[in-house]
Parts: sequence; C-alpha cells; structure tokens
Amino acid sequence: MKRYLDLDPKRGWPSQEGLFYECTLCGDVLPSRPSGYVRCKCRNFSIDIEAGRMGAKKGSALRLFEEVAA
Repeated sequence: MKRYLDLDPKRGWPSQEGLFYECTLCGDVLPSRPSGYVRCKCRNFSIDIEAGRMGAKKGSALRLFEEVAA
C-alpha cells in the first residue's frame, strides 16, 4: 500500500530508504536512493545518486510515497 507524502520540489528532494517517486506523466516509479543513475521513461525525472543530483522538468508531475503495510 502506498502512503503519499507532501512534496515541494522548491524545498528539496527527499531521499531515504523506503521513499519512492512516481511520475504521473509516464507512470514510472523510481526509488529515492537508487544504486546509480536512473530516470523515468518519459525523461521528466532523473536521479544521479553518485553526483548528488535529482531534478524534474515538471516537478508538479511527481508524487512522493512510502510503502506501508496494509
């Protein structure tokens, strides 16, 4: 089960184990702490953990959630 959290990209991109980003444009789900570089298939959102960068072309098209037990 997903529990959606408040996300304001202007205040930063939360990154910790158990948090995920969902792109509402393409539906891809990315972990907030991947092992390397990842991006959603529509290229709206990308994370480069080694360089310490996260970013979105359209931040309003992202949702942040954590998995919780049902």
